[in-house]
Amino acid sequence: MEAIVLEDCTTLGACEERLAQWVRSEAPLGEIPLSRDDVRRLADLVAPAIASEPGHLRLVGRQAPSSVACLLVWLGIQGYREGDYWSAVRTALDLPKDANWESRWGRWFLAYLKTRGLPLFDIPGAHTYVGPILMHGGIPDSCLPEFFERVLIPLFRRLPDPTDPAVVCRELAYLREDDGLRSALVRERGALTERARVRRRLLAVQRRAATIYKELEAVWALEEEASGQDHAAHLPRDWASYQEAMVQRKHALKQDLCALWQECEREVALARRLTPQDRRVLSARSTIDAAGEVAQHLRGKVQALQDLARLDVDIEQQITAGAQCILSEPWQPDYGEAVLSLPLDRLREAIRTLDALTAGSAHTRGSAAIINATAREAGVDAGDIMAVTTVGNTTMMHLLLAVSPAAMAQAPYVPAITAAVLAAVSAGDHVVSSRSLYGGTYSFFHDLSGCLLVAKGTHRYACRLTGTGFENFVFRNCHFY
Repeated sequence: MEAIVLEDCTTLGACEERLAQWVRSEAPLGEIPLSRDDVRRLADLVAPAIASEPGHLRLVGRQAPSSVACLLVWLGIQGYREGDYWSAVRTALDLPKDANWESRWGRWFLAYLKTRGLPLFDIPGAHTYVGPILMHGGIPDSCLPEFFERVLIPLFRRLPDPTDPAVVCRELAYLREDDGLRSALVRERGALTERARVRRRLLAVQRRAATIYKELEAVWALEEEASGQDHAAHLPRDWASYQEAMVQRKHALKQDLCALWQECEREVALARRLTPQDRRVLSARSTIDAAGEVAQHLRGKVQALQDLARLDVDIEQQITAGAQCILSEPWQPDYGEAVLSLPLDRLREAIRTLDALTAGSAHTRGSAAIINATAREAGVDAGDIMAVTTVGNTTMMHLLLAVSPAAMAQAPYVPAITAAVLAAVSAGDHVVSSRSLYGGTYSFFHDLSGCLLVAKGTHRYACRLTGTGFENFVFRNCHFY
């Protein structure tokens, strides 16, 4: 069928006269062949006619009903997009975005169909007004690819007899039902999406309200705190000086920030230059830190040993100085009278007793041999020797007294002088010593006697070992070794 050419129709009445001849009962209006130019010409002629009454068809609907009906159908064929029909009509005729005129135009179209005896296409579930308009136009141009891809081609492939109208209608009903379900799901999804959007907006509003409430609480707290304060008292007296100080502080902070940033850049540069060995060392930093703590502990122990060594040297020097002081003390004239007043008989008796008690001792025999040899070398009689002074370091004294020096080889490094002295003396012996005596011997004697070797003027106190304990007595102006 050839297209009707309306280019020679310059008025809406001429178009109506030509189109009315093609309107037949029980025939869709979309079968009237109009070109795109014809549709555009109809729109250009109808738009001025309804400009005086936008959204109403009272006048033009009576004067050119077939032209308006054909225009509505062909606008659906050419302008329908994704479920939207009225946007094409509104754009072509410059109509306002108002649902009222859409419903009025839909009712007018149904009335026109009834008046001309045209099909109403009353399909259950379809849109009341848009459904009949689109059915008169057939498949819109925008839906043709989808129609062939999803409807026509699958029907031909699936149906045994795609030319049977009953089978095709049944399949189309199934497709329509599926599409209805899909549309319902799409609408439900859209509703859920809208509800989610609303909920998100409400949540955002609630969060904002909570934030505002917290800020208000802070403001209320500040107001309550400031209610009892004099704000003027906190203001600087000299605003210019205060502002200058703040500017200087800001400048200093900027400089500090720049310095920190430069330092950070240097650290980053150093980190980039790290070798795999450096990274291994960094990964073992906990072990290195622990080793540092152990080294610090060892340094403390070494320092303690050095302090003990210095203390040992100091004590040795004190002992040496004390011995030199005692041995270098000059003879006084009254020493002779004091020596004569000594109980020499008792001393001789004590020596003989000691010799008798230690006669079987190899150590004693050795000591006696040493004394006899020393007496012969000096040209004196060994029997005239009243006392023997032995000088030596701590280890030599242990060896002389036949006492093991093992105690000085382990902590707390205390000599066994006290035990050695007690082992070397007997009841009735006189024990004379000085306060520089090594070890705890001085304290031992002092605690037992109460007054051991306390120098007071020219008097020196000593103690005598008796059978029941120590007995105090005084030596005057005597040498004590």
